[in-house]
Amino acid sequence: LNGNEIGTKTWENELIEFDVPMGIPAEGTIQIDRDGDISRVVNYEEGDWKCKITINTYDNNDLPIKNGKYTIRVAVGSVYDLPSCIGKLNNLEVLEIWDNTITDIPESFGNLINLELLKLTRCGIFKLPESIGNLKNLTNIDLNNNLLSTLPQSFSNLKSLEKLDLSSNRIISIPEGFGNLKNLNIFDIRSNQLSSLPKSIENLQNLETLYLNHNQLGSFPESIGNLLNLELLNLSYNQISMLSENVVNLQQLTYLNLNNNQLTNLPYSIGSLLSIEVIELENNELTTLPESIKNLKDSLKRLYLEGNNFSVEEKAKVEEWLPNTSIYW
Repeated sequence: LNGNEIGTKTWENELIEFDVPMGIPAEGTIQIDRDGDISRVVNYEEGDWKCKITINTYDNNDLPIKNGKYTIRVAVGSVYDLPSCIGKLNNLEVLEIWDNTITDIPESFGNLINLELLKLTRCGIFKLPESIGNLKNLTNIDLNNNLLSTLPQSFSNLKSLEKLDLSSNRIISIPEGFGNLKNLNIFDIRSNQLSSLPKSIENLQNLETLYLNHNQLGSFPESIGNLLNLELLNLSYNQISMLSENVVNLQQLTYLNLNNNQLTNLPYSIGSLLSIEVIELENNELTTLPESIKNLKDSLKRLYLEGNNFSVEEKAKVEEWLPNTSIYW
């Protein structure tokens, strides 16, 4: 410690026990020599590394382990506020809390720098601290069924994120910096209050699954047309009246849901989606489909068209174009 040699009392597996002599300062450095194998120098700080959450007291140096990760899981109805001491548990890798009422998340939350999975669902959360942007090891965030209306600007720092669930909140906008989340693979923001998306969304080139259903989008976001690896796109229950021609870029798309919008026609480029397997277009205002749709006869398995205004003649034409597709009128 601080250059002073200290004898070991016990050394079992990776746990070291030793006596600290009087006079050692509260902060300093430690380096371990085990049979000539010298560790790197690390800083230490004396302090209280414990936090009580509900009836349990957690020690940062002795956290529960589940599936090989330091994990805290708190189920139904036992948490009302996260204490600020949670920031002491910076070895924590997984935090799961659901079906509670959490009115506040402290700024100290940003000290959980080793956190990889964060699940705070059905907790009544209405605001995230700006410090959440410090959690750069997060790969999975699930915040569904809360009361969030905005996201902090620092959210754009979470560049390791692969999966993000913000469904069933009250979010009205997404920060422009959201395009920095270039590892994002699955993004679920259904059942919110979005009327537009930032242009930077087009930078999410690893995105494969995007749920935007049950929002307030009045037009097809142009930025979506640049998500070249998108496989699943759900835009149902919005107010979209026109599908952009740049949908042609979505060559990996296998599932497209535009149910319950205000579409009156489809672009000719729809016939270029040669990987598409399912298209849902129920409850729109369609009377015809572009002839290019017949280009999908080898890939399209199911086509849902109930609740539109197709004539008998138009139905016959579509069925002739797509002889191998199950069509639901």
